[in-house]
Amino acid sequence: MLREAITKWRQVENCYYELILSEDGSAVADDVKIIEETIKETKKEFTEALSSDFNTSLAS
Repeated sequence: MLREAITKWRQVENCYYELILSEDGSAVADDVKIIEETIKETKKEFTEALSSDFNTSLAS
C-alpha cells in the first residue's frame, strides 16, 4: 500500500511540475494555486492520520 501511495504521489508531483513549466503559464496559474492548496490540505490530513494511527501510547 505504501508503494502505491508513493507512486500516486509522484504522479501528482509530475502533474504539478508540468503545469508550472507549461508554455502558457498565465492560463494555468489558477489551476496551480488550486493544486497547491489541495496538496497542502492532503499533506495535513495525511500527517494527522499518521499521528493518530501510530500514537499507541495514548490509545485506550
